[in-house]
Amino acid sequence: MWYHVFRGQKVFYLIKPTPENLKAYEAWICDAKQDSTFFPDTIGGPTECARVEINAGETFFIPSSWLHAVLTPVDSLVFGGNFLPGLATVDLQLAVRDIEKRTHVKKEYTFPLFIPCLFFGLANALARLKTTAAASQLDALVALTAREDNKEVDVSSAPPLTAREHRGLAALIEACGAWAGDEAACDDRERPFLTLAAEAAGCTSATELVAAAREALAAVPEPKPKFTIKLQRDDEAAPAPPPPKVLFSPAASYGGARPGYIFMTGSKGLGYYMEGTEAPPAPAAAPPPPPPEEAPVRYRAGPAWDRMAPAPAPVDEDDAEFELAAAEERKRAAPRPRKAPKKLAAAPKPAPRPSQWAKAPGHTVAKKGTGTAKGRLLAKLGKKRR
Repeated sequence: MWYHVFRGQKVFYLIKPTPENLKAYEAWICDAKQDSTFFPDTIGGPTECARVEINAGETFFIPSSWLHAVLTPVDSLVFGGNFLPGLATVDLQLAVRDIEKRTHVKKEYTFPLFIPCLFFGLANALARLKTTAAASQLDALVALTAREDNKEVDVSSAPPLTAREHRGLAALIEACGAWAGDEAACDDRERPFLTLAAEAAGCTSATELVAAAREALAAVPEPKPKFTIKLQRDDEAAPAPPPPKVLFSPAASYGGARPGYIFMTGSKGLGYYMEGTEAPPAPAAAPPPPPPEEAPVRYRAGPAWDRMAPAPAPVDEDDAEFELAAAEERKRAAPRPRKAPKKLAAAPKPAPRPSQWAKAPGHTVAKKGTGTAKGRLLAKLGKKRR
């Protein structure tokens, strides 16, 4: 299967088609709890999945028979198709078809004309077994998908089949033999293609094609694997260890760069030291800074200072006036310190305004009703006025 993303993005999750994984997949398809069960959890967890992102302008070929799921995170425009890669994967293709038959997958979701395509592949393999001088389109496809080196193969000198192709062709012959003898294996639309495939190989019927292919395969020995395993006995001599590396090579002068070595002067003298075995020389210490100049000793009057310090130079009146003027200018330019503002004294609170009924000092207020003679008489008598 191939996908080309014209616009958007596709995310593929792939699982290798091992016999255990295919069996687990068939059980998961038939499980009533399929919607609530994550399939990778049944085979060891999500770590068994390979995740592949395909962006716009990229094409992806899914390996033959690999279990996969597709996620479309954004709106996308994608082109894709299916194809049969060759004899090397026929056994996997047949295993997948058996799973589809047992799980009752609808025919519109299966590979179209699958059985006729395999009969044409059998006819092509028969012609290839009879003569290996001519390379067909199937040879080129198998050379790119099944060969381990993925390089062009000289068909005239190459063996007729590889080990994987030999195994796939044997499975193909057995399957085609079963289909040729079963009338219900193909419908009326597919049956004529079987006869066409047999005639392409010089046979008269599909049964004769299967018999000729079985006979041709029996004449071809099964090829050996391309790799070999060499076993070593205990009494055989072990290979000599590699010579030790030279840690230091003396040299009077620099003779060019040596991989893994540094030319310098170390603890053993001048020469090439292996990297990591000798610390590089420390950089030269910087010279100490010069001592600060001593300030000139000012002259002081006195017999002792006359002997210790030189006599002062005569003072120039113009220089003295200039220094005095500069000091005055600096004094005027210096910012004046700002004085803190004085705190104002709080205003005295106004004295409360005396009431008109308040008793003034030295003044007696006559009680009400004592301004008359009768009132004064009653006050003396102490009687209350009613």
